[in-house]
Amino acid sequence: FPAFTTFSKGPIFKFFPFLSSLKSILQFHPDFIIAGPLPTTIIIYATLLHFLSTKLFHYSTKLLIIPCFHPKDTDFQTPLLISLLKKSDYIWSLTNFEKEYFQKQLKITSPKYFVSGLGVDSDFVISKKYIKYPKKPNLVFIANFSAHKRSELLIEAFDLILKKHPQATLTLLGQKT
Repeated sequence: FPAFTTFSKGPIFKFFPFLSSLKSILQFHPDFIIAGPLPTTIIIYATLLHFLSTKLFHYSTKLLIIPCFHPKDTDFQTPLLISLLKKSDYIWSLTNFEKEYFQKQLKITSPKYFVSGLGVDSDFVISKKYIKYPKKPNLVFIANFSAHKRSELLIEAFDLILKKHPQATLTLLGQKT
């Protein structure tokens, strides 16, 4: 699988392995960083990577956070995590309730929202005639590798992208659970 890239054989979400991988990740030049869920440190690392990509290297990298929010759990409502959600380019809400809670209760109105459960809602699918891929798309997936994340499905879907865009790359960042 030539377009599959990995930067660390160890747990990337520990401080020193993350620093050792940072140079390689930034040289990769990601177009999108997709991270979640709250309240893990994954979005902290993703936001740092997004900041470095956009501010230091002036890439046009976009950050999409999938919070999987639990309003009754106070760990989800720390000021740091709410601040990071506000700094994201997109929030993928799993339900309309989650989106409305962010907008009304937490006053998070600036990022663009997508509301879709786990999986892809047909309204989210764009007609092929409107899709404009970069010449060499670079996709980054940041998460742990637990079975319910279905990273094998992402790899299968990426295989379809490779048929049309053989220069595309996919990077999976995470650790076993």
